[in-house]
Amino acid sequence: MGSESHASAYVEILLRRKTLFLGVFFAILLLGLAFVLTRKPIYESENKLVIATRGSGAGPDDPMLSTLSGLTQGRNTSTQVEILNSEDLLAEAYASLSPEDRALGFGATAKANKIPTWAYRIDSKADTDVITIVGAAHVPRIAAELANKIAVVYLRRDLARNNEATHRAGEYVHDELGKSKIEVSKATAELADFKHRTGLISPTDQVTAITTHIYDLRTQIDTAHGALEASQQKLASLRSQLTDVQAHIIATTNVMENPVFAQIAGRISDLEGQRNQLLQKYTKKAREVQEIDRQINLERQSLKDTARNIVGSTIETPNPVHDTLFEGYATEIANMAAAQAQLTAAQQDLATAEVEADKYPLMEREFAEIALKVDVVTRTYNMLSDRYYALEINEKSNLPNGLVESYAHPSQSPTSPKVAIDMLVFVFLGVFLAFAAAWAVDKLDTRIHDPQVIEKMTGMANLGAIAETDPGEADRPIIGRVESNQALLEGYRILRHNIEFSTPGRVLRVIAVTSPGRGDGKSTTSINLAIAMGMDGKRVLVIDGDLRRPSMHTAFGLPRDVGLTTVAMGRATLVDSILPSQYENVSVLTSGPIPPNPTEFLNSTSTRDVVAQAREMYDLVIVDAPPCAGLSDIQVISQFVDGVVLVVALEKTMRLQLQATIQTLRQVGAPLLGALLNRVEFRRPGYGYYYSYAYYYSYDYSEDSDDKGKNKGRRKKKS
Repeated sequence: MGSESHASAYVEILLRRKTLFLGVFFAILLLGLAFVLTRKPIYESENKLVIATRGSGAGPDDPMLSTLSGLTQGRNTSTQVEILNSEDLLAEAYASLSPEDRALGFGATAKANKIPTWAYRIDSKADTDVITIVGAAHVPRIAAELANKIAVVYLRRDLARNNEATHRAGEYVHDELGKSKIEVSKATAELADFKHRTGLISPTDQVTAITTHIYDLRTQIDTAHGALEASQQKLASLRSQLTDVQAHIIATTNVMENPVFAQIAGRISDLEGQRNQLLQKYTKKAREVQEIDRQINLERQSLKDTARNIVGSTIETPNPVHDTLFEGYATEIANMAAAQAQLTAAQQDLATAEVEADKYPLMEREFAEIALKVDVVTRTYNMLSDRYYALEINEKSNLPNGLVESYAHPSQSPTSPKVAIDMLVFVFLGVFLAFAAAWAVDKLDTRIHDPQVIEKMTGMANLGAIAETDPGEADRPIIGRVESNQALLEGYRILRHNIEFSTPGRVLRVIAVTSPGRGDGKSTTSINLAIAMGMDGKRVLVIDGDLRRPSMHTAFGLPRDVGLTTVAMGRATLVDSILPSQYENVSVLTSGPIPPNPTEFLNSTSTRDVVAQAREMYDLVIVDAPPCAGLSDIQVISQFVDGVVLVVALEKTMRLQLQATIQTLRQVGAPLLGALLNRVEFRRPGYGYYYSYAYYYSYDYSEDSDDKGKNKGRRKKKS
């Protein structure tokens, strides 16, 4: 309901101010049309760039090049848009156009180094690497050329920027590469000298090898000890057995030592020492170690053979048991000698290895420091070398950070002005401004527009509503003269009945009709109310009580030589002064000559006596009183009447006038019967009930001349 009432109020404002609304609307529309038709057409062409967001190749492990990473790395799309919007880049692209093209495409006043802001637009699409360059000009060819030149200038500048960055990076890396090469030479020479002095080549492997060798030597010593003890025990056993066997042999045996045996044992000891030395460098399967093992086996075989000849015997009678024991004895002597040689050699090598092993911790730490230094400077040199050659290749094959995906081409149709869209915008603007003007003027207008406002201001019920008549029907709409206007008649009939029912239990004999100001229709209301009362069979007298601007004599076409003033002054009788009218049961007492002091005259006892005498003569006396605004006449008249009808004209009566009138009448205790709404346009929204009965009684009364009889019958029935 609230939104409907607001909408109805807005519609009422538009209807009241339709002339102003239409005037402002068409003025804005004409201005918009002139603006659109006088604008030069603008053509746009679009160029698209694809940005390659690549890196320079310098990663987080390149501390020496970390300061250079920003010089050649790819830049994101937003950064490229900012670069493209830079003033000097746009100025260079704009200046590359010929002066004739600048004047032709952007106006005669276009400057050589200042591109118009409307001539370009650069932006990027979200979540893409595509940049759109839009050129605008009055000529399609120049718009496309401007967009392409902006792209060309950007790519050229970007390539130059990348080349310069790459060249600077190359120079820096080349200088650092020379310094690094010197450091590598120094560190390598220091490591070589250390190896030469210490013989330490691979500390880890060498320490592991010597530790393993010491372990092996100790194992050999344990094994040799075990073999030596076993050989000694077995040799003692064999010697005891030989002694026992010799006791039963007749022949005698003399045991002698062979000097070759000692030589072979010495050679085996030397070979075992060499083998231990080789095991520090080679594995057991190495060719050198296997060769030593082969020689040792040969010497051991020779030692066994020689051991058989270390004793000589004189045997008269051979003894087989003796021969077997003797052969075993000789073998054990060889084994014992070999074990002794191996033990001696292992013990000597162990002593030497332990001395060398004690030196390794200190040398290993020094070796590690020098080797680490060599490794660091070598890796730095290799990294700089790789970067230098990569930058050298990039400098020769450098590309800008973007490429043109599509070039701009001349457009066939202008982008502006778009007559339909622009005019639609002006239509909406015109409607808005026109309504704003109508609303502002309506708010500044203090006239009464809404019947509900009258009820709120007066606190009185509306006695009825009189329709606004067509100005062509009559200057003063009088019942009977405007035959086709049935709504007018019904409006006064309703007024008649509402007045009769406004004071139940009390008969109204004298009624005054007034209004807040001039021209509200009080005199017309007095006449029509009298006619309506006369149609109801009442004898009605209309008294022209407006002694300032009387109008009843003109309305009824009567003279005013005699009237209220002449009767009150005793110059004529009331009966002789009352004149009949052309309307049934309606008589008129005109004003008579206008007195110099209307208020005092109305307040006189003689005037009151005239009204009292008329009260006795007629069923109803209607006094056409002066308006209330600025006059005290109605205050006087209200003291000798039974009721006052206040006529309020919509779209004319001012709010302040109505407030002053109500205040004035209530101050003197005037018997207000209610307000009559005059000049109501029933077809306006918000008039509700008034529109309903106006439509009902005006239905087809003047539409069909062939059906007059039927209409008359319908009118009579409804009456």
